[in-house]
Amino acid sequence: MHGNYNLPKNSMLKISRDDVYKLNAVLTGEVQNDRDLEYKIDGRTPIEGELIKGDKICGYDCYGNIEYTIERFLLKNINSRYTGMPPNIMINFQSSVMLASIDEKFSEDTRPVSSILDFYLSGKINMLFPRSTDRAMEERYSKSRHSIDPEVKKPKHISANTHGASRDYFYIETSDFNFIVQMVDNGFLPDWANGIQIEYRTDFKKIPSELEREAISEIVSFVLGTHLLKIGESHIDASNNVLYRKSMNPWGDNVISKCSSSASPPISLNDHEDRDKIERVLKKLVPKYLELRENLGFKDVLWKYWIANELAIGTNLPILSSALESLAERYIESNDLTRSYSKAEKTAYKKLIKPEQDSLSEKLESFDFSKRVLDILVNPYSLGVGQKLKLFFQKIGLDFSNDSVEAEALKARNKMTHSSLDTSDEEMIKYLRLSGAYKSLFNRTLLKILEFDETYINFYSKSPSNIDMSENMKRE
Repeated sequence: MHGNYNLPKNSMLKISRDDVYKLNAVLTGEVQNDRDLEYKIDGRTPIEGELIKGDKICGYDCYGNIEYTIERFLLKNINSRYTGMPPNIMINFQSSVMLASIDEKFSEDTRPVSSILDFYLSGKINMLFPRSTDRAMEERYSKSRHSIDPEVKKPKHISANTHGASRDYFYIETSDFNFIVQMVDNGFLPDWANGIQIEYRTDFKKIPSELEREAISEIVSFVLGTHLLKIGESHIDASNNVLYRKSMNPWGDNVISKCSSSASPPISLNDHEDRDKIERVLKKLVPKYLELRENLGFKDVLWKYWIANELAIGTNLPILSSALESLAERYIESNDLTRSYSKAEKTAYKKLIKPEQDSLSEKLESFDFSKRVLDILVNPYSLGVGQKLKLFFQKIGLDFSNDSVEAEALKARNKMTHSSLDTSDEEMIKYLRLSGAYKSLFNRTLLKILEFDETYINFYSKSPSNIDMSENMKRE
C-alpha cells in the first residue's frame, strides 16, 4: 500500500456488496502510530475545504496469485485499541472503507483475452428477446490413483443433471464488431434487481475499446428504455479462465428504485410478428451513435435524460429540456449552422446601424423594453434558446406549429422552471401528459438524428401508441 496513508503491508481488507449493491469494505491491521491512519496530501494534513481525491492502494490475496488495485480509497469510522507494553506498544485498528471500484488481475498470465463480459443492473425489461440459450448442468465423476494414473482435473461445479432453454438474448452485428446482449439469470442477483450482460468476443470480430463499449451500453440503454448501471466486467481467455475482473458501484443513490421500475423504450419492442426488430434497429443505430457521440455530446445528453426520468413532475422537465437544448446547441455547432463574424464585420455592422440605433433609442425611451430591443439590434450574432431549438428542429426535419402538442410541451418547461405547479388533480394530469409529450419529443429527436425512420411511442396519448416518425403528436 502507498500514497495518502501509511498503512502496513500486512493489513487485511475484506470486500463485499451491501443491500443496495454498493461495494462495502472493512480494513483491519496494526500500526505503530495512529497518525499512519490519517489522510495526507504530500505528507501534510489537508486544510479545510481542500479536495480529497482518495488514495490508490495495491494488494494481493493470501496466495499472491491475484493482484488488487483500488482507486479512491478512503478510511472512515476508524476504531482502534492499544496492545503490548512500552516500548513495543502497537495499535490494532478496524475501519470502514469508501471505494469506487476494485480491479483484480489474476497472476501474471500472458494469455490473450478471448472475450469481455460487461455486467449491468437494469429496470424490468418487458421485451420479447429473439434468441434462445440452452443450459445444461451435469454430474461428473473422476477416479485417479496417486502415483500411477495421470492426474484428473476436478470439475469446478458438480450438480444433478438439468437441462433448460429460454429466450433471453439478442445478437448485434456491425461492420466493425458484434456483440451479445443477454438477460442475467435472477439467481445471480438480489431479489429486487434485474441484470443485463453485454458480451464481446474475438471470434466474432474485434473487441471494441473501453470507450466504444461504454458508448454501446449508452445506446442499448436508450433503446431498451432503462438505464444500464454498470457494476463490473470480466476479461476471459479461450479456456474460460478469468484474466482480469473489475467491480464497481452502480451509479446513483436510488438503485433499488431504478431496478424496480419498468423499462420505457422509445420504440415498441413487443411485436410478436417482428421479434428481430431490436436487432434490426440496433444494427443501424449503434454505428451512427458511435460516429456522432463525441461531436454531439450524447453521453452528457443521455445522463440528463436518465436523471430527468427519475425526478418527480415539477422538477423533471427543466432537466430534460437541458438535455434537449444541449443536443440542439452541439448539433448547430457541429454542423456550422450559424456563422461567426470577424471583428471587422462587426465594426462595419455597428457603423451601418448607428443612425437607426440613435433614432430608435430616442423613440423607445419611454418603453420598459427599450434596452432589450436595442440589445438585440446591436448584438444580433447570438441566438436565444428558442431560436436555437427552432433552427435545430428545422434542420433535422421536425416541423410543428406554435399551437401543437410539441410546442406546448416546450413551453411547459418554463412553467416548471420559473413558477410552482398547481397541485390540483387536473393540473397534475395535464403536466404529467406534457412530460410524456416532452419525453416523446426528445426520443423522436435523438432517433431522427440517428436516422431511424420507423415509428416512435407517443407518451402524450392517454394510452401510449405508435406513430410514424414523420408525424407529430395529436391532441385527444
